[in-house]
Amino acid sequence: MRLAPKPGFDWRRVYWGKPNEIPHEFCSCCKKPIDEDEIPLQLWSPNGDMAQFCDDCVAKWFVVTEEDN
Repeated sequence: MRLAPKPGFDWRRVYWGKPNEIPHEFCSCCKKPIDEDEIPLQLWSPNGDMAQFCDDCVAKWFVVTEEDN
């Protein structure tokens, strides 16, 4: 399985928290507070920065596909 952004997604608009920061309580994309009952999608960059996405942004911007082998 592969997770990929949909066309139009702009990685430059994503807030990336630093590795030594306490995880923030808002979506890295839309800045909406993440609800207590929500499990955000969390992604890490190669240098350890973390971004998290609320359910609305995951549904709007990401798609899961089968990876070609």
